Amino acid sequence: MLLLASASDVFRIAISVAADLDYFASWIDLASGAVAGGVTKGNVTSTTTTNVVSAPAASTTRNVKTLSIRNKHASASTRITLQYFDGTTAREIISALLLPGWGLYYDDQTGFSIRNADGALVVTPNDTDAIKAGLQTPRAFVKAGVTMAAAGALRAYTPWYVAGNPGAATASSAGINGEAVTGNSVAGQLPRSNPAGGQNAYLGRFSAACSQIGTMWLVDRLWQNSGLSVTSTTAQAITPATVPSRDINGTNNGEGIYAGIEWSAAGGAGTPLVTLTYTDESGNTGASATFTGVASPPLGTVEIFQLAAGDRGVRVPTSFIQNATRTSGTMHLILFRVLAQLEINQANAAFALDWAKEKVRLYDNTVPQLMFFNSATTAANFVGTYSETNY
Repeated sequence: MLLLASASDVFRIAISVAADLDYFASWIDLASGAVAGGVTKGNVTSTTTTNVVSAPAASTTRNVKTLSIRNKHASASTRITLQYFDGTTAREIISALLLPGWGLYYDDQTGFSIRNADGALVVTPNDTDAIKAGLQTPRAFVKAGVTMAAAGALRAYTPWYVAGNPGAATASSAGINGEAVTGNSVAGQLPRSNPAGGQNAYLGRFSAACSQIGTMWLVDRLWQNSGLSVTSTTAQAITPATVPSRDINGTNNGEGIYAGIEWSAAGGAGTPLVTLTYTDESGNTGASATFTGVASPPLGTVEIFQLAAGDRGVRVPTSFIQNATRTSGTMHLILFRVLAQLEINQANAAFALDWAKEKVRLYDNTVPQLMFFNSATTAANFVGTYSETNY
């Protein structure tokens, strides 16, 4: 039951993208035992918030019996949000994505439903039909690998710095305080574009084959630095540049964000205990993450920090220290979020993950990167595709 009980109460809609919406509402008014009926109807073609059921007279309760809002635009999808507004504060009741021809319907017997352009009930709104309609053209990747470090639980390899499609990245020169990694044209990233206004991007399909078995991560690269001394055994303070708002919740609080040391030039023989001091996802300062370095890490090695017990991510790094020299090489601290994982159980066979298995949000300016947990040190080749769906 949808009721308006005050002369300042209305039901209204907000839409994300200008389309062409027809709305119709029927209602009855109850006042001092008298009953009267009425309707409200109209059309919306802009993003201006629009009242779809107006306020009743004083001392009157308005009971909405039916409400329909149909997107009759030929090509534009839009998200509509039905709100209750008391003249001061808006409260959201329901939000739904309406593809062309789709409608949101309400009656006081069965509640809300969504129907497609043929009038058929959409059982799972905002999922299957919308995802299929929003699938983007797949982008292929091909990378020739190099000899990798021995397999390790906190150790991966990234083809970020090697030739192929996409091309090799350029090592960061931002300095120890780092830089945000953002945009759709970062050298080395899998190519992508932000969706149109009012839409969100999700992983459509991620497939890969490799010349050896292992586990492939698709990650979003958020932040990177340069200038870490590979020989120093004293603390190296970091006052980090702002990290983009792309953690698992779309903020920069850091939930789901990992930290790692990435090698853009092969390192030396040292195997120190490496410690990162950081602020965690809840804002607690002074947390410590560690790993033990691998001897002579090849180009592309990523050594991943093990977070303190109970922590769910890194908001910002504040200090880096190692208890022995790495001797040589070039290393960078990076922050990243894991988007998807593929278990590659057979060499030279393709494995895939798509939207039907996991719903993975890709925030604007995501920078997709590959990481591979190898089973052997032999150089590996990678081939696959990456696509998104926008809705």
